[in-house]
Amino acid sequence: MKKMILFALLMMLSSVQLLFAQQKGTPIDIEKGFEASFYQNGARLNMAKLSQIMQDNNEAMTSLGKAKTNKAFATVFGFAGGFCVGWPLGTALGGGDPEWAMLGIGAGLIVISIPFTIAYSNHATNAVNLYNESIGAPAKQNVSMQFGMTPNGLGLTMRF
Repeated sequence: MKKMILFALLMMLSSVQLLFAQQKGTPIDIEKGFEASFYQNGARLNMAKLSQIMQDNNEAMTSLGKAKTNKAFATVFGFAGGFCVGWPLGTALGGGDPEWAMLGIGAGLIVISIPFTIAYSNHATNAVNLYNESIGAPAKQNVSMQFGMTPNGLGLTMRF
């Protein structure tokens, strides 16, 4: 009798595991800004987590690889530019003789990092959209609601 109960319990547990295997992934939300941010179930995702989530989708991984490359270049140029701007400013604030040419070079490096940051956001957003399409996530509509004057007087306006 104990063997029968144990067997039934094992069968139930294995069927639950199979049911979890049939579920599709959770969609990833995109928050636009100067640099796109990605969230899943309210938790912010970094590039390593995005790679882990999208590893089964080759097309999304290709676009994510391009995003990683652009983010690396943006980080290098941005960090170097920030250092080159910060050093002369710190020297000037400290009462020393700053290298203003270094500040100009830093500003140039920061400007160079901007297109890489934009390319990162575009490629990463494309990768997330490809992933969301592959799991059959419904497309989100932008809906705005405003309370104010309408053609018929005071009211609530909803735009799709």
